[in-house]
Amino acid sequence: MESEQKRTNKILVRAAIGITLLVVLIWNVNIKNLINSFCQISIPFLLFAICYQYGSVFVGSLNQYILFRTFNELTYKIFLISYFRAFAIGLLLPGRFGDAAIGVFLKSEGLYYTQAFSAYLWDKYLTFTLYLVIVLLFFANIMGQPYYIPLLLWLVLGLILPVIIYSVLRTTIAKQRSRSEGRWARFSDNLLSQLLDFAKLHPCLLLINLFITCIKLCLVILSYHVILISLGYYLGVWKVGLASLASGIVAYIPVSIQGLGTVEAAALFNFKTLGVSSSDVLACYLILRTNTYVLAFFAYFFTFLLHKKPNKEVSFH
Repeated sequence: MESEQKRTNKILVRAAIGITLLVVLIWNVNIKNLINSFCQISIPFLLFAICYQYGSVFVGSLNQYILFRTFNELTYKIFLISYFRAFAIGLLLPGRFGDAAIGVFLKSEGLYYTQAFSAYLWDKYLTFTLYLVIVLLFFANIMGQPYYIPLLLWLVLGLILPVIIYSVLRTTIAKQRSRSEGRWARFSDNLLSQLLDFAKLHPCLLLINLFITCIKLCLVILSYHVILISLGYYLGVWKVGLASLASGIVAYIPVSIQGLGTVEAAALFNFKTLGVSSSDVLACYLILRTNTYVLAFFAYFFTFLLHKKPNKEVSFH
């Protein structure tokens, strides 16, 4: 009970941090200017942006589904129920890893936690690597550096980062074993084995996942691009993509819930380099973030209208 209270308090604190950051940003850009920016956005363009944004969410669900299905013959409908429940919960947790709760929801479908988390972590790792190369390209662009420099740096990091992650996991497991032979030590050991086995057995699926992730990020970029066009900014899709995704990677930092406030602050800086006013940037991000919460709200409650299977006994593997 005490641990649950601590978790709740941490969520409330991070939510307060995010809301405070947003209030400060709104205060700085001036509420009147922000309202004017909202009024300039046309309904047709807004509908296009929402379609692109919601499309990216569904493409993301399909992207994870092809990985999860290697462990269990899940139907897409059953997977989607768990995906949207985890998606909704993830919006209330720090960083971009709150939706890892999908492993808990899929436990009743016969997936072990280690299986679900290994597929989930591979999906997130590949997404993060794409965000990382975008960030490097963005800074190279604003500093006037050729693109081959960040690409070479990204390739080096791509070789070093997996080794670092593997070493950290191995060290953590060794420490857990020296303290106790409990279930967390077994869980960590099994998870690492599942991650390595997945890469060995399903390299083609990981490449497909990477390709679909590119499609998902393209839809995200188009959602920002369309709203900016509505506000009178005829910027190249590539430039909008660099600025928006370079802002999105900030959400991985667990300062607030789902990067609330921190992403918007980064976006104000990034889009300023493209000549976009602060009020227009903030209006764009507030609209798209609100749409995300609206989708999560309706999708979460819609899942309870579908048939729910009884939960099986939970155990670690």
